Amino acid sequence: MDILLAGPPGPLFQWTRDALSAVAGLLGETVELVWPLPGDPWPAPETAGIRLLSLHYLSPDFAGLVRAGRLRAILIIDQARACFHDLRQAGQDIREALLTLSTCVTPLGDLRDCHDALPFARAADGTLSGDLAELVAHCGWSVPREALDGIAAALAAMPPAETTEMLAADEAALLEATMGASFTYAMGGGLSPVVWPRRCLLWGDRLGEAPPAILPLAGPARILLYGPYFRLPPGRWQMTATLAFSAACRGMALALEVHGTRESHGTRRFARARFVVGQAGEATLTAPIRVPSAHDALESRLVSERGAIEGDLALDRVTFTPL
Repeated sequence: MDILLAGPPGPLFQWTRDALSAVAGLLGETVELVWPLPGDPWPAPETAGIRLLSLHYLSPDFAGLVRAGRLRAILIIDQARACFHDLRQAGQDIREALLTLSTCVTPLGDLRDCHDALPFARAADGTLSGDLAELVAHCGWSVPREALDGIAAALAAMPPAETTEMLAADEAALLEATMGASFTYAMGGGLSPVVWPRRCLLWGDRLGEAPPAILPLAGPARILLYGPYFRLPPGRWQMTATLAFSAACRGMALALEVHGTRESHGTRRFARARFVVGQAGEATLTAPIRVPSAHDALESRLVSERGAIEGDLALDRVTFTPL
């Protein structure tokens, strides 16, 4: 029997896997902990016992199996701050940690109304959406309540609720602006605005590096900014960005684009806003965008359409507002 555990790395994921492994052992079954790799076949050859399949990224293939009723899943949605803190402690920088959360959390929302998927979430105040008995029942196992209480007592205590001291104030604000909508969507809530600040983007002139506040325009036509490859909940959004220009940018044509990349689908352009600079100052670019799937990694691109010998510009953030 296979049970899929899907969710971002964090303390709640580890606790859930340990708890279900202990329960399965109590049933007298052989327990196998499996981390499927991309492209692994499923179902695997019949084996005795229980397999707990652990996925931090819920791939479209496994999501399809759950949706088709061929696989039961537990969607583990921990507190955003707890997951982010653990990823930072593991050595990921801020952008890498946000990318991991976006990739692992957003697709969970696609299964939030699926009969064979049980959300198991921990709210900001530490409140859980269910308990061990509910998880066991979803797996189809029959275990006396007193036995479950004994397992819970033997396990390490449930990780404590988050504290405001876990993150610096600016990191907490960044996490909410970029990931708040993804966690809300995964837990069944509505859409809310998303902000991608400049610190999440990458510099086209120095690949892989964070961009400066002021971007030099001098040089050939090129991509000035790109990234961050975050996911958005599917639906219709309005993309907005405000650019600031120096006087030397007059007559320059710029475009802000959003491209989506998904396994087996390649890269497609979802939105484009074009602007020709008239004078020094600011301009706001807007464009509607429809995100078809939470599995699309989204890349924004600020593009200069022709070469320039001088000029500077700045982009502070890209905002997505649900329509």
